Amino acid sequence: MAKVTHHDNGSISVNRTDAFVEAIDNRSAFDLPNFGEFIREIEEGIREEHEGVTRGALNNSRGEWYETLIALAANEFARTEGTEFALVRLPNVNIFSCENLYQAEIATLISDLRATLREEADVSLISSNPDFVVVSAALLDLPDISDVDSSVLDKVNSLYASLEGAARFDEIIGYCSVKSGLRPDRRLQIAHEGSLMKALYRHIQTRLWAIDAPGIRYFGIAGACGEADREALKTVATHSIVDVLGKPESAVDELFQVNTPEELRVTLKQILAPKNLGKN
Repeated sequence: MAKVTHHDNGSISVNRTDAFVEAIDNRSAFDLPNFGEFIREIEEGIREEHEGVTRGALNNSRGEWYETLIALAANEFARTEGTEFALVRLPNVNIFSCENLYQAEIATLISDLRATLREEADVSLISSNPDFVVVSAALLDLPDISDVDSSVLDKVNSLYASLEGAARFDEIIGYCSVKSGLRPDRRLQIAHEGSLMKALYRHIQTRLWAIDAPGIRYFGIAGACGEADREALKTVATHSIVDVLGKPESAVDELFQVNTPEELRVTLKQILAPKNLGKN
């Protein structure tokens, strides 16, 4: 496998999938002692073989490798534990918009909102996809990942496609942002995304007249985070301060530091538990 590609202009790009597959060597993500160390080993191996690889190229790959670890582990966890919900990775919004996870009736409500905002107020509802969705496992055929190769990664990363138009309103219970590390701009992105997803949920709830809907949860996972990050993500979900009949809620319900398999197991148990609902 070629871990990098040399281009005619002299630049070198990282082949992220090949480098990851070679490094994980058919191990489970739960067998790795430390996720940060694993990613550093990939980087060091590439640097030793290809001195021309820039730090920027490796930095851009780090987040991808971290998300891939979470996706593989979440798939394995849902299969082995038989959980009611699963954590599924989502692609860039330019490839697939997460509103299309819902059945047509609900997806149309969001499309109508976008159109109304544009036509009546000359504003746009611009949103990105969260990194992961927490969705009913009954909608999925979770792949066996005992032998990790590029085809397995493709299956795990494309699970979202089988969900297109499939989910009822109550079959998506949350979303999750996953970052290998947090910077102030990333914290802002997570808070904005969480606030927007919760506002869209409330819009759908109102249009469906779903009076007893439990709300939706938004979580953060990071390889490293501190109290400043946790405090920053306690920012209020904007829509929740304009309704005096409701209790203000946080844009992000909880931020988890995940750098070891044990931390990940604890995190997945909490994120995938339906008991988290009803707290909003």
